[in-house]
Amino acid sequence: MPGGPLAIGSNQTTSLSKYFHDQPDPAQTSSDFCNSFWGPNDGGVEVLFARMRGAARTMNEVQGFWKKRIAIEEEYATKLAELAKSPLGTDEIGDLRVALDTLRAETDAQAAQRLTVVQTMKRDIETPSSDFIGKQNYHKKIFQASIEKSYEAKQTQEKYVEKAREKSQQTVQASEKDHQNLVRALGDTCKRWEEEWKTYCDQSQALEEERIEFIKDVVWAYANAVSTVCVSEDESCEKIRVNLELVEAEKEMGNFVKYYGTGPVILEPLLFTSYTHRSHPGQPKQRLAAFSRSHVLIPSMPALPEEPQEVGRAEPGAASIAPSGITHDASGQAVKGTSAGEDTQQSKNQQPQPPRLPSPTTRRPPSPTTPAAPPPAQTNPSQAAQSTDEVPNVLFYVKALYDYKATIPEEFDFSAGDIIAVTATPDDGWWSGMLLDDTRRIPGRTVFPSNFVCLF
Repeated sequence: MPGGPLAIGSNQTTSLSKYFHDQPDPAQTSSDFCNSFWGPNDGGVEVLFARMRGAARTMNEVQGFWKKRIAIEEEYATKLAELAKSPLGTDEIGDLRVALDTLRAETDAQAAQRLTVVQTMKRDIETPSSDFIGKQNYHKKIFQASIEKSYEAKQTQEKYVEKAREKSQQTVQASEKDHQNLVRALGDTCKRWEEEWKTYCDQSQALEEERIEFIKDVVWAYANAVSTVCVSEDESCEKIRVNLELVEAEKEMGNFVKYYGTGPVILEPLLFTSYTHRSHPGQPKQRLAAFSRSHVLIPSMPALPEEPQEVGRAEPGAASIAPSGITHDASGQAVKGTSAGEDTQQSKNQQPQPPRLPSPTTRRPPSPTTPAAPPPAQTNPSQAAQSTDEVPNVLFYVKALYDYKATIPEEFDFSAGDIIAVTATPDDGWWSGMLLDDTRRIPGRTVFPSNFVCLF
């Protein structure tokens, strides 16, 4: 049989292991209990009793498994139902709101399905298992208790006969009659025992066959119940996926503008009204918004630097330097900023890496070189103002601490000591600006790393 070797190995861990033998009796041709548990000294009695005790223990273990499994399923279903009641996407509109509503609804449906499975397992698995354990207890109380008494009576009668035989050998004439009577009584006892034991074997075998089929059926029912949940949850997940396929960011934005937009009219600032000359205040002028959208991808949170940055806006959490020269540490406390000379001296000992620039171009952080020997001539602030007359919205000026070589077309090269007019300071650490030395400017190249510079 395919399960033979496994069955032999498993016998080493059962309560029947001490009765195990791997040399079957050649005379054993039947699989019926009533023909298989006899032998010298009624050796089959203890074996069958042990089998029935093990069967009862197995059913108790199986019943305990069902109780725990049902409790787990019931707890999970309850938590799913609570989760389905949690707010989800209450501020959304359109298809995204529908998709999130579907997620909640299907989570609630999964909870309901699992509660249904709980009831199914209680009805079709736990309750029948309890009933079968009751049947085993009845068998033990009525039939096994009776056969145990008969077995004890038979053993007692055999002891009497053995003692009478020993006594009759010593005093033959006086004890022979008693011995004969006891042997006759033992014969009657053995006859009754054989009939009762045969009946008990048949009852035990019938109960064991029913038990094995019962365990097979309930485990099968359990597998079907769990499989039903899996199929149901797969259907729920498919509904969620179908609704998610309808979600389009452009469509969501269109619906938001359509139903919540406040219009494109921009009111110009109020004009000066001279109340001294009692001029009539005019109506503010209006114009329609006609901007070109800038597609800006919000970057991921950059990694924190190992050492404080010279210019803090390059990395969140690092010390920041405002144009006034006042620094703020990570806790928000104001401290005195370092000077350009101190920063230059620090650059000789440590060379920072620029923060990462977000997609579409993947950046490799460049290794800054040592400060160039002859830095370009510095421009005084008055010259800086003249050189940047054509550059609108100059926020402040910075001085390069290190040489930098551009890695993408939007960046520009600069050398240590160069003065840069800053026009924008995005939080990703890649600022916009241009060199004050207009002879080295390249149109379209305005991006540079903020942690390669300090305030000028």
